[in-house]
Amino acid sequence: MAINIADRVKETSVTNGTGSVTLGGAVTGYQSFATIGNGNECYYTIVNVAVATEWEVGIGTYTSVGTLLSRNTVLASSNTGALVSFSAGNKEVFCTYPAEQAVTQSGLLLDIGTDPNQIPLNQFLGTMAYQDKESFVIVPVASVVPAIIGEMVFQLTNNTTLVIKVKGSDGVVRSNTLTLA
Repeated sequence: MAINIADRVKETSVTNGTGSVTLGGAVTGYQSFATIGNGNECYYTIVNVAVATEWEVGIGTYTSVGTLLSRNTVLASSNTGALVSFSAGNKEVFCTYPAEQAVTQSGLLLDIGTDPNQIPLNQFLGTMAYQDKESFVIVPVASVVPAIIGEMVFQLTNNTTLVIKVKGSDGVVRSNTLTLA
């Protein structure tokens, strides 16, 4: 299922507990979660206006019937990363782009290199880095050796040979050749 991202989506809620959030309508000047689309996932933040120490960031699914936002996956929260049991009071519920999902080339959050085909070892680049969840594209290039520790290079040398090269933490470049059927 795709995660939809939309600008200026913010609603209110008075939902308590750990269940799905019933949305109460868009805040003036903002869009409603209907922009996300029925049955689609989005990144969300919930903040209890009365108790600002109650907050949650996660992935949820918007349902137009009942205007609900389910809380599928918690990415961060005031409850040590678990679902927050919200107490009484008004909540602000809005679309966000979580820091742990952010992709950047500035090096502030995650340095993905200067070449668009570079992806560092052991780094999750979020859904923006993929065509879909089951594939990615390898572009044939001339022989390249990983320059920095943790860098991984995929090189398709012919129709049946894929070479994978990785520069380890010891500075040694190791490679393996896969023969494709």
